[in-house]
Amino acid sequence: MRSNPPAARQHAFRHFRLVAAALGLVALGVTACDDDTTNSNVAASIAVVSGNTQTGVVGTMVTNPLIVKVTNEDGNPVSGVTVTFASTAGGTIGTPTSTTNSQGQAQSTFVLGPTAGAQTVTATVAGVTTPATFTLTGTAVGGGQQ
Repeated sequence: MRSNPPAARQHAFRHFRLVAAALGLVALGVTACDDDTTNSNVAASIAVVSGNTQTGVVGTMVTNPLIVKVTNEDGNPVSGVTVTFASTAGGTIGTPTSTTNSQGQAQSTFVLGPTAGAQTVTATVAGVTTPATFTLTGTAVGGGQQ
C-alpha cells in the first residue's frame, strides 16, 4: 500500500514554515541588537546637571562644582568622553578637561573672574555642536557691583 503523499508534503511544508519563521525571528533579533549598540558610545548631547546660576564674590571659587552630563542619541549616559570647560570672563577653570564617568558626568570647579557681573563657562564635547552653558555672577567685595 502506498503512503499518503499529500499528508507528507503538508507536514514537510509546516516544518519548513516553522523553521523559516524561527530564522526570521533570529535575524530580527540580531538586527535589533546591532541597532541598539551602534551609537551607544557616541556623544550626541551635553547638558548642565548642576552648578549653574551661582553667585559669589569676584576672585573666589563658587560653592558647588560645575557638572555636566553627556548622552548618546538615545539619551543614555556615555562614559569615557573628554569634556572641555572654558571661561569667557577671565575666571579660572579648576580642571579644563575632565572625562565622563559611568553616569556620563564630568565636573570642574570655577574661580570667578575679577570683574563683577555675569560670567559664562561653557562645557564642550568633540562632535557635539551645542555646548552646555553655565551663567555665574560675580559680586564686588561687600555685595555691590564694581
